[in-house]
Amino acid sequence: MNVHQLGQSDNGARVDTKVGDTVRIMLDETRTAGFRWTLGDYDTSICRVASDVFKPPAGATSGGTGHHVWTFEVLDAGETKLAFSYGRNWSRDGAEPSFTATVLARK
Repeated sequence: MNVHQLGQSDNGARVDTKVGDTVRIMLDETRTAGFRWTLGDYDTSICRVASDVFKPPAGATSGGTGHHVWTFEVLDAGETKLAFSYGRNWSRDGAEPSFTATVLARK
C-alpha cells in the first residue's frame, strides 16, 4: 500500500492509485480569519475520508496559516474528482480559490 501526498502545487493532478492505497491532501488554511477549505461531492464508492484534521500554525497566532489535511482511503477501482473550494462561508462570491485532484484507482 502506498501513500500519495499532494499539496497546493499539485492542483489539477491525476493520481494513479491501487485499491488499499492512501491519498493525503494538505492545503494551507487561515482558519483564524474565517477561511476554510470545503470538500465537494465525489464518488464515495471509490474512496472515503479516513481523516479530516486541521493543524494550526506553530505559535497559533491570530491570522496565522495552518494546514487542513484530508486522508482518503482507496476502496475500489474507478475514477473520481476531489474538488475543494476555499473561502468564508458567509462570503461566497464565486471567486474563491479552488483545488482539484483526480483519483484513478486500479485493482
